[in-house]
Amino acid sequence: MTLRLLPLLLAAFIPPVMAGATPFDEALAEVMNNNLSARAEASRSQITAESILGENTLEAPEASFSHVWGSPKGTVNKWSISVSQSFDWPGVYAARREAARTASTASQYLLESTLLDLRQETRTLFIDIIHNTQLIEMQSELAERMNQMEAYYKKAAEAGAETRLDYNKTVIERIAVHRELHTLEAERSTLIATLESLNGGKDVSGIISKLGNAYPITKIPTSINEATIRERDPQYAAAMAGVDAAKSMVKVEKRSRIPGFSIGYEHENEGEERFNGFSIGITLPVWSRKHQIKVSTLEAEASLFDAEL
Repeated sequence: MTLRLLPLLLAAFIPPVMAGATPFDEALAEVMNNNLSARAEASRSQITAESILGENTLEAPEASFSHVWGSPKGTVNKWSISVSQSFDWPGVYAARREAARTASTASQYLLESTLLDLRQETRTLFIDIIHNTQLIEMQSELAERMNQMEAYYKKAAEAGAETRLDYNKTVIERIAVHRELHTLEAERSTLIATLESLNGGKDVSGIISKLGNAYPITKIPTSINEATIRERDPQYAAAMAGVDAAKSMVKVEKRSRIPGFSIGYEHENEGEERFNGFSIGITLPVWSRKHQIKVSTLEAEASLFDAEL
């Protein structure tokens, strides 16, 4: 998966506008599309697979030239040119391709899990903003009524219809109501700053206007059981794909211990004589790779434990 495919993956988690998405859904989609962490994760998701594929290419051809002088004096000098190409055991390339495929699958599921977490975080933040909007509206109404009440008691106290004590109590209540309103407004500033961070630092006024002040209604299917949830959980799928990827890497490491080959062409010039031929070499197995095999085996076991959590 590349960064260009990120919007396609996002569409799997957000109902499209054509399907009757609500303004709440549209705001959610906008934040997820702008989120820098999601884009960075999309770029990182293919690193492992690309690294494996990078190792699955032939070594660069090797060319060499030699020139030797004859001894004693008068002996014909000799020179030669050779070009050779090294190969791993053929089965190693197929094993690496399989490892890259399984690693890519695991990375995609991990990206899906990240997007689900981001979606949940953004949705919760939206609900907090809606809740804060409702509280501010109610507190603003209460503050306005307290302003009117204070004005009434002030006038009544001056006319002798109410006591000065009642007026002072009203002033204290009005101050407390306005203090609470200021607290809610400060909380709103914090919520908006958090939303801007999730939105890639872009302005969120348009997003907030889409939210309104009503909580979203989500219909949860009653037919979904625990097994279905586990089946569709991308984190579980990523863990299972990780098991396959680690097993594939074990196969790669084992096959990498099999000797490789090199084939080359040689041309040699000695006086008036010319020689042409070929060379075949063999790369002896690296026994120290048993440690890499052990690492890949342990990674497979760890991924299996992750899947069972």
